[in-house]
Amino acid sequence: LTLYITSKTKTTAFLMLKVYLICLSFLFINLEFNEFSFTDSLNFEVVYAVNCGGGALIDSSGIHYLADPLVDEGIASDFGIGIHIDRVREMDQIIYQTERYSTTNLIYYIPITEDGSYVLVTKYSEVYFNEPNSKVFDVRLNGHTIVIKDLDIFAKVGKATAHEEYVEFEVRNNQLYTNDESFVFNGILSVEFLKGWLDNPKINAIILFKASIDDIPKLEESVLDIKEDHVSSLPNMFKRTPGRKSIDPYTSDESRYLPFFVIMAIFIPVLIFLCRL
Repeated sequence: LTLYITSKTKTTAFLMLKVYLICLSFLFINLEFNEFSFTDSLNFEVVYAVNCGGGALIDSSGIHYLADPLVDEGIASDFGIGIHIDRVREMDQIIYQTERYSTTNLIYYIPITEDGSYVLVTKYSEVYFNEPNSKVFDVRLNGHTIVIKDLDIFAKVGKATAHEEYVEFEVRNNQLYTNDESFVFNGILSVEFLKGWLDNPKINAIILFKASIDDIPKLEESVLDIKEDHVSSLPNMFKRTPGRKSIDPYTSDESRYLPFFVIMAIFIPVLIFLCRL
């Protein structure tokens, strides 16, 4: 009888251990998916990405942004911190809450070492003005071609809403081709935000992809991103509270490791029990 009880106890203990190991495996798979699933499925090459006016970060598509390299040019602003930006995930809020603007022209330089097809993505959000025709500016490449004309962010999407502009171009045999124009290219792309009559040019982030425009991640509308004039018809669960504070990805989120600590709390007594058998 004693032998039967001991054998049954051991079987139960090993079964508990097996269940624990299975649970632990699922936990690590879940953590790995949350952290790396986007980067494992990228169908594009990121040549350059910078978080203008802010620090280095990784966005929800797995893209690594450099901290803003400009120090003496323009003004870095975090005026948008605490303002919820529509059309983007929580972890990407900070990209559209910080910016760099200038009272003159503002220029970023991007090295390009290979021929190919490229897409330049410039990211914006208007967090200051409350009406159109308050901030309007152009974007020019290498002092030659205006690729974005009379950009009015508020007129495009309204206040506190993410917006992107896409510029496709090709580099081939020391020439850059875009908008049916071409010019001699020396390996450095200059992206120039031009000072106009209506306030100052600004930029939240820049990404240069070596890819087709169909392959790159883009902003998408969702139920929660419907404009205010349509929100009143939605149930309360779909309404946003203006000015809701957003999650700052610069700070770590320790709560996601809670399941790990729970499983460890279960495992330790099982391990002690097995050692006593």
